[in-house]
Amino acid sequence: MKSKRKRVDSDRLLQRKAGNGVRKSNGNPFETVVMKSKFAVLNRDPQSKQPGAFKKRAIENRKQTLGKEFAVLHKTNRFTDARKFGVNSIRQPSSNAQKKEMYNLNLTHRGQTLAELENLNDVVDDDDDEDEETGRLDDDFTKATHFGGGSDDEGATGGRDRKTVIEEMIAESKRLRTEKQRDNELLFEKSQELDKDLKLLMSQVGAHMRTEKDRPTPDDYDRVMREMIFERRGTPAEKLKSEELARKEQQRKEKLEQERLERMKLDESDRGKDKNRKHLSADALDDGYLLNEDDDNGPLEEEDDDGIQSVANGYDPRKVSLEAAGKSNPNEEDDEADSEDGDDDDDDDDDDENEDESSGSDADSLSDLKNAAPASDDDDEEEEEEEKDEEPEPKGDKKDSEKPVDSIPMEPIPLFIEIPSQYEDFAALLGKYTVEQQAVVVERIVQRANENNPRAKAQRPVIFVYIIQHLVDRFTVTSLASITTDFKALHLLTPLLYDLAKKDAASTSEMFHDILQEKYADFQKHPQRHPPLATLVILKLLPLLFSASDARHSIVTPGLVFISEVLTRCPVRNRRQIATGMLLITTVLECVEQSKRFLPAVLSFLAGVINQACPPTPPHTSNKCVHPFKAEAASLQLAPNEDAVKLPSEGLKLIAEDLLRAEMTESFKIRAVATAVSMISTLGAQLSECPAVETIVRPFLHQLTALETVKYPTKVKTLLKKVRDKLTQLADRPVSYLVAAQKKPKPLRLLEPKIEPVYDEIGRRPKTELSIKEQRKKLLQRVKKEKRSAAREIRLDNEYIANLHHKRRMESDRERKEKVKRLLGDATIQQGELNSLDRKRKYRK
Repeated sequence: MKSKRKRVDSDRLLQRKAGNGVRKSNGNPFETVVMKSKFAVLNRDPQSKQPGAFKKRAIENRKQTLGKEFAVLHKTNRFTDARKFGVNSIRQPSSNAQKKEMYNLNLTHRGQTLAELENLNDVVDDDDDEDEETGRLDDDFTKATHFGGGSDDEGATGGRDRKTVIEEMIAESKRLRTEKQRDNELLFEKSQELDKDLKLLMSQVGAHMRTEKDRPTPDDYDRVMREMIFERRGTPAEKLKSEELARKEQQRKEKLEQERLERMKLDESDRGKDKNRKHLSADALDDGYLLNEDDDNGPLEEEDDDGIQSVANGYDPRKVSLEAAGKSNPNEEDDEADSEDGDDDDDDDDDDENEDESSGSDADSLSDLKNAAPASDDDDEEEEEEEKDEEPEPKGDKKDSEKPVDSIPMEPIPLFIEIPSQYEDFAALLGKYTVEQQAVVVERIVQRANENNPRAKAQRPVIFVYIIQHLVDRFTVTSLASITTDFKALHLLTPLLYDLAKKDAASTSEMFHDILQEKYADFQKHPQRHPPLATLVILKLLPLLFSASDARHSIVTPGLVFISEVLTRCPVRNRRQIATGMLLITTVLECVEQSKRFLPAVLSFLAGVINQACPPTPPHTSNKCVHPFKAEAASLQLAPNEDAVKLPSEGLKLIAEDLLRAEMTESFKIRAVATAVSMISTLGAQLSECPAVETIVRPFLHQLTALETVKYPTKVKTLLKKVRDKLTQLADRPVSYLVAAQKKPKPLRLLEPKIEPVYDEIGRRPKTELSIKEQRKKLLQRVKKEKRSAAREIRLDNEYIANLHHKRRMESDRERKEKVKRLLGDATIQQGELNSLDRKRKYRK
């Protein structure tokens, strides 16, 4: 048979010959990946410039890692003794121990480390001891210095192989270790025996030993000499002169004043930015009550500017306990506030020119409205009867349930007083003492609560609520006989409330906000009734405890809204309600003394008071009562008699009894008019910088002109003339024209040269340290990049494992199909054989 010759294709041959001389193209240059390395690193594979090499290398890595793990997944090819003290754990050391032993650099020679051998105590050999110098190394020197020992020539006489030498070294090291352990045990036993012997001897020798009593006391001279020897230099004190201290204190005050002005002049555009900002409440120091001593203290704790979410209306201070207060999280403590007695005068740093007038009329309710003002309002029972036109005057013995001050027995006040855990215990404790003694007791309790420890920190809001509830209880059951004592208690306890509010501003503000919201909820149920006297005490505490000049405050701002509703919605029919309105106006004037804020309800009420006092002359016969005054019961016109021109014995100030009496007297009418005129003067001074002051004060000029015809006392007429002259100056002030706001000039673009420092040596170039914000930004970018790369690797790993699963499944399916085909083929063959046997059987028959 002839062999077939391989056919040669001429076209392929020509193409092969032509391709030998042509250079092969590298493909699309846009698909080429250029990898540049800045440094050459040893043992690193060269990075390929071909785009498919990265994918190939990644697949190869996954084959070596994930592929091998996937191949042996759920498989085992040997039995492992997993017992704690199994055979394998004894015979074979763990892989971690093998790795540690592999990289152990603590080399030893004959059981000793090389560091121990380097003692440098070798004795210098003497040349005279050597009989002859052959120039060769001694056997002893070779054994001592060479590792391994022996000779490679195993057939030599006396030669030992390397394995024998190593076994001897191991045996020698074990022997040395055993001997060392034996020596340590023997040394321990000997030391124990010596200790026992020493204990036996101490009973006999101890009596002869010198004690501290036997030693002579050092002389004062010797002690001073030793101090001078060992303490040659004294501890340097802080070198601050009085001028420096005064300068620092002045800077601190200027900073506080600047912060107060910023809060007071907060614009609408800044409210969105400062929504979450917390502001200090240090402005309460300048609100006319606690001023003289608080200049040395730091600012108050920060208060939340957004307001505090209140609890339900079922708030009861009597249920507040120390355990409940422990759940609150008070702010960190400030410096302790000085206890002030809250004088009745206007002691603000910024004295107004009309201070004397305002203090004479709007600053007295208990000899001074500014201090005793919290005691102004009607009782609940009297408010329910307010719907009637006439109310009977409250009698002195109607609510005289309290004991007179003189009847309370004098008991000694303990120096240390435990803080009561319940309000009933607190009320029982104060019921044993007079008003002055109660102030001392509460002051000592507050001092205990102002200590710097967690327990005292949790007790501050509780004591704050107890004191307020005590004042509320006193003014709820007050009467003509006890109202003076109640105002005195308010006067003495207010500085202590201020100390607590300054120490723990967050918790106390939340408590006060809840109380204020509860009182407002009670007022909303009957908006036509004047709030009780206890509610007015709460409102009077607003400018005394918190920063009233802030443009937006979580406590004072809702309180001003509450006062405006009372002045606007509650009708005025009698003496008590007029005095209540005057007290609320005094509170408002204290709140806006620094911020110069405008409150229309105050103007409306003052205009109504002056209108009720105007005589019914023809120019004024058409005047109607201003809301909320009622003409049938709230008239302040004097009766035409001679006694009316006399000066009242109480002076020109409103007194505490005016808050409880309903009968209109000539003395009250004179005092009410004088107080209202003084308030108008103070209001005009506060609004003197307002552009609309001319429109505000002009209606009051007509009313004051009409009042000059009434026969008032000389002091009242002098006051009327003085206030009218001031209002006339404000009304005659020229009004400026409305002009468009000036546009800010567009600044010219100035080109500044870019100056860069040049350094001769690169090592001297300063290293600019990145700020924390930039470091954080850089770190976040790196983390984001790592996350992205890690997510990509995980995705590729999942794809690789999914492909392996798919390949395994396809392989198993292929094997299964082959087996099924083989089985079907065998079954077909078997069936054919059976059929052939059947046919043969038929033929045989």
